[in-house]
Amino acid sequence: MQSMTVEEARWWCKQPATHLKLTEEDMPYYESEEEPSFVVKTPLEHRRISALAHDILMLSDPALFEGGLIWLYQWEIGVAELVRPGWRIIEDIRRAHGDMRSLEIAPAELFRHDEFVELHAFLIQVMAYGWSGHFIPSVGGYFLQFTTSERFFCKAKSGEKLQELYSALKSWTPSKESPGDAQPA
Repeated sequence: MQSMTVEEARWWCKQPATHLKLTEEDMPYYESEEEPSFVVKTPLEHRRISALAHDILMLSDPALFEGGLIWLYQWEIGVAELVRPGWRIIEDIRRAHGDMRSLEIAPAELFRHDEFVELHAFLIQVMAYGWSGHFIPSVGGYFLQFTTSERFFCKAKSGEKLQELYSALKSWTPSKESPGDAQPA
């Protein structure tokens, strides 16, 4: 695991292997900012959030799991006393791996191929606390955009990949909805 500043996360996203571009607001996209996508509503129950986070990590072939990047851009949402435990969990996981940087300094986290459980734990926090951010797998040609409106958008480099993701998440009742339909963050 490696925490990353905004500048480091930008650099990682712009590597040729990701095929990503970034808007001026650091929102990733492939060919167009208005790419097709679908949305999945985040469940409210913790155990279901944990199951969904696991399913998200299994979207790519588990044998080919290569980690990825979680880049948070809005985690200071809600009553501070209620969201601070999430910050603490994230920062304590970082400290356990020798990284002392706070979310304010380094709002992104890069996970290696052998850090499946750590990535799973981070995704649970993102969904449980309703933080905005992105999960960009190191391989796969897709990414997820988490919003403060208890849902996330799946975006893919190709229509075929988007359909594959839609089918893989069918049990979570995805819907065809554009990011412009999202509630304001």
